[in-house]
Amino acid sequence: MGGVVAVYDEDNNSEVVYSNCLDKDMITTVSVTVTTNSPPDGPEETDVMFTNTSEPGLGLVYETELDETGFFMWDEFRKGVYDIYVEKKMVSHLSQ
Repeated sequence: MGGVVAVYDEDNNSEVVYSNCLDKDMITTVSVTVTTNSPPDGPEETDVMFTNTSEPGLGLVYETELDETGFFMWDEFRKGVYDIYVEKKMVSHLSQ
């Protein structure tokens, strides 16, 4: 944050006015890779969600459902602190 003062003459300065906070380098790339330890279930249909907690007023939520590769990448992801949620939709493989 920076301040600005207008100088009209030697003894006549304005009050300091501060600018808004400006974001700098706040966007990055984030990728996730999910594997399972319970064959034959792979990572497909796994839900992944990042919820920003450092700037809750922005309402930032990044979510996806993974395919069989278990990999996903966001090209534009805002830096910050996030809660991470991962859930695999389980399918029963029991035969009767």
